[in-house]
Amino acid sequence: IDHGGSDLAAPTLSMYAQKGGHLLRLLGEKDVNALHPDDVQRYINLRIAEGAHRETVRKELVTLRRTLETARERGRLRSSPSGLIPKFRVRYVPRSRYLSEPEFRRLLFALPSRRRLWVMLAVFTGARLSEVEGLRWAEHVDPACRWLLLPGTKTARARRRVGIAPALARAFRAEPSRDGFVVEHWGNVRRDLAAACRRAGIAPVTPNDLRRTFASWLKQRGVDSMVVARLLGHTTSRMVELVYGQLNDAAFARAIAVIPPTSIGKP
Repeated sequence: IDHGGSDLAAPTLSMYAQKGGHLLRLLGEKDVNALHPDDVQRYINLRIAEGAHRETVRKELVTLRRTLETARERGRLRSSPSGLIPKFRVRYVPRSRYLSEPEFRRLLFALPSRRRLWVMLAVFTGARLSEVEGLRWAEHVDPACRWLLLPGTKTARARRRVGIAPALARAFRAEPSRDGFVVEHWGNVRRDLAAACRRAGIAPVTPNDLRRTFASWLKQRGVDSMVVARLLGHTTSRMVELVYGQLNDAAFARAIAVIPPTSIGKP
C-alpha cells in the first residue's frame, strides 16, 4: 500500500488493506525470496479450513499477487512472481438481491430517521457506499435539487451526473441544514442494515444491494442497459446485464405480451 498504491482508488486500497491482514497473519514471517507455491497452497487450504469463502480467498490471492509484483518492481523479489501463486478458480455467482418497492418502504420505516436519507441516496441514485458518504452539499448537489454530481470514488471515469428523483428531492428540501457532507459516515452500515431488515421482516440487504435496487427498478421499467450502466458509473453494460439489472415477473410478462397474437388452425 505504501509503495504500490498511488494509482489506486481509496476503496481498492481499503480492500488490499483488509485482505492483507490474513496474508500478514499467515505468511508475514516468510522471506519473500523463499516463498514457494506450496506455501501459498497451504495458505489457501488453511483459510478454507478456517471457513473463509472461496471468493474471499481469491481476493486475498489478488492482494498477494499485487504485493509480489510491487516487491519485484522495487528489487526486493529476485524471481518473477508469476509462478508463485497456484491456480485457484472460483465460480462467480453474483448476488441477485434487490428491494421491491414495498420492501423499500418497510425498510425506511424500520430505520432511525437519521439513516433514512443515506438509504434513499443509495436507492435513488445507484451510488456506491463511498460515493454516498463523499457527497457534499455545496460541491455535488444542485441547489434546486434537480441533479447531483456523484464524485466517482472508484475510478476517474465513474464521476457522473444523476438526476434527483422527486422523492429524494423532497427529502433533500426537508433537511434542516445544507452544509458539509450530505449524510454522516455510517460505520456499521452492513450490521445496522441487517438489523433493520429483521425489524422490517424482509431478507437482509447490503449497501451494494441498494445500488442493485436502483439498476433493477430502471431495467424493470424498460430503461436501456447502457443508460443504466452510465448512471452506475460503468463504461459498458456488461455488469448491468450480469449483476445489477435484475428483472421481475412483471417485466417478463410484458416481454411475452408483445408477441403478436395468432390463431392456430388451417393455414
